[in-house]
Amino acid sequence: MPKRKKTAPPQPADPATPQQGVLAALDAIFAPVDRSNAPGLVVGVAHQGRTLYCRGFGMSSIEHATANTPATRMRIGSATKHFTCLAVLLLAEEGLLDVDAPVTRYVPELSELLGAPTLRQLMNHTGGLRCYLDILVSAGGAALQPKGRALSVLAQQTGANFAPGDKQLYCNSGHHLMSKVVDRVAGIPFEDFLQQRIFQPLGMADTVCVPSDMQILPGMATQHVAQLQPGGGIGWRRGILPPEELRGEGSIVSTVGDML
Repeated sequence: MPKRKKTAPPQPADPATPQQGVLAALDAIFAPVDRSNAPGLVVGVAHQGRTLYCRGFGMSSIEHATANTPATRMRIGSATKHFTCLAVLLLAEEGLLDVDAPVTRYVPELSELLGAPTLRQLMNHTGGLRCYLDILVSAGGAALQPKGRALSVLAQQTGANFAPGDKQLYCNSGHHLMSKVVDRVAGIPFEDFLQQRIFQPLGMADTVCVPSDMQILPGMATQHVAQLQPGGGIGWRRGILPPEELRGEGSIVSTVGDML
């Protein structure tokens, strides 16, 4: 009697299906914020240079009943600082500035009493400067601040939080000052430098600098702030950052696609 041939055990499904499972899991994670009465977000996932997932959830504007989509523009906040550092490093690579030089070499309006932190120290938040945003909010609350006010406030400071290099403390002042350094060293506005040297070469067509929340930009999400209602529950109000001159510390508006 001939021997019975052994059959191989059944094999698992093609490994392409786990990716579909991951995408479905992402949908499930963000489904709770996919509402028509609350602000949401846009989520993107890329792997090895290829976009695997990009989807909007919830609203970009409750006021105008506009939903988030992959094309929605949003402030990237302090992720702007990475681009500011890149701009400074590009100029340093070209021999036009020295990251280990004191910032006062390029912004002499600052007092020497601040300890003359270097550009490198400003980049890694060890410069010791006081945060101009904290000063402005403490002095004027949410009042809109005119252009040039940030540099004016920093130029008036005669003391620092600590000596440069002694500690690390997150601070917006350093990256605002680096914007001014780029202005002066490159000979063009910081915002134009980012467009010409970073955004355009990288194909970031939907990315721009927006210095003020009073400026209207097509496709840009509204900033929403949660507010408790008198009868209970949560409502929403428009959020506006006070400075009229956000720059290297947080001015960039982009899309998930551009950032991926």
